[in-house]
Amino acid sequence: VAKNPVHLVAYLYTMYGAITGGGAAIQKMVQRTFGLKTKEGVQIFELDLKGTNFASGKEVWKELKRILDEDAVDHLSEEEIQLILQEAPTVFEGNNALVATVQKTRAFGKATMDCTRRVGVSLAVAVAIFAAIMYYVQHNS
Repeated sequence: VAKNPVHLVAYLYTMYGAITGGGAAIQKMVQRTFGLKTKEGVQIFELDLKGTNFASGKEVWKELKRILDEDAVDHLSEEEIQLILQEAPTVFEGNNALVATVQKTRAFGKATMDCTRRVGVSLAVAVAIFAAIMYYVQHNS
């Protein structure tokens, strides 16, 4: 990112998609996994929408996605778009590495099951589809 700030777009798209799409569920899962009694340390998963025109994280995500997909593309070169697409798998790898640090714990297994029940399979499918598209685009460009 320090070499080329355009890489931030891949992080914005991926991280804010996760935060706005499943922030509350992720927050609860992290709290359970680490046995946190308060929300201290997991506030990053909360969206304070007071004073905004947004009623939910879903609305925030829709607008951010629109900006990135429509407006930002008009200001990026083909080379910058390719850099973003190349960076996206790195973001997923980083997220996976973070999850792997606690993945084998009993608490993580329980939290994952609880989260899956609450969030449902649709979120996992959406992430898998996005990852597959990013992989396909990267390897077929």
